[in-house]
Amino acid sequence: MRIAVRFAAVGLGSFLLDTVVLWLLYATTRHLLLAVVVARVVSGATNFAANRWFVFDAAAQPWWPALARYLALAGLLLLGNAVLLSAFTGLGLPILVAKLVTEASLWCGSLLGQRLLVFARPRRFVMSREPVPV
Repeated sequence: MRIAVRFAAVGLGSFLLDTVVLWLLYATTRHLLLAVVVARVVSGATNFAANRWFVFDAAAQPWWPALARYLALAGLLLLGNAVLLSAFTGLGLPILVAKLVTEASLWCGSLLGQRLLVFARPRRFVMSREPVPV
């Protein structure tokens, strides 16, 4: 359960960072697309690093392959967000309810994906010298 709590804390922190950077950049530049992209890159990089070190204790693993898997998972989650939100609103759920259900589902998927794929610990296989029973 500790992993889920740390994961939630990092996610909340990333959301707050994304919001602050977005607000500051938009307030100073009045360029929404620039503010959105920079805020997402800053919060995403921070989220990756915090999850790698604080949540999954994977700092000893090479960061580049984990980052590639993280970005692939982020792409899948974005696609899943669009599909689920569209499906739930298509079923008649109000947009805010659909957003909450979608985000809760994707949060679970993100936690599992990062734990099992992005920051998974390498498994060691030990070969036994004992004969295999027939």
